[in-house]
Amino acid sequence: MEKHEDKKKRQYCINFLDRFSRKLFKMFRDETVSQKKFLSSFSRFSKKLAPFDDVPLYSPYHKKLREFVQQLAKKIEKDFDLDALRSPSMKELNRLQKLKNSTVYKRSKSIDDNELD
Repeated sequence: MEKHEDKKKRQYCINFLDRFSRKLFKMFRDETVSQKKFLSSFSRFSKKLAPFDDVPLYSPYHKKLREFVQQLAKKIEKDFDLDALRSPSMKELNRLQKLKNSTVYKRSKSIDDNELD
């Protein structure tokens, strides 16, 4: 029963991290989002994510995504400029998305010699 609960908790954490990353990307891309609105949304999502800090994640994508969110939280604890944070954060989110896609869509592209005849 405990194994089932751990799996359920991990799956919820993974889904939440994915939603959080999409929300962050939308906020960074939208130039009209104010710093105040960004902070309120980020803190709301961070509070929901906090209970899952001890949940083990096995995928490199999800581990790095959690690290990114934690680093971002540290950056915005102090005074920060949202406009200066936009570009580097969007680049990092794009890298993370590429990491996710590279693990999901890997296929063997080898051609057998028989197919060439």
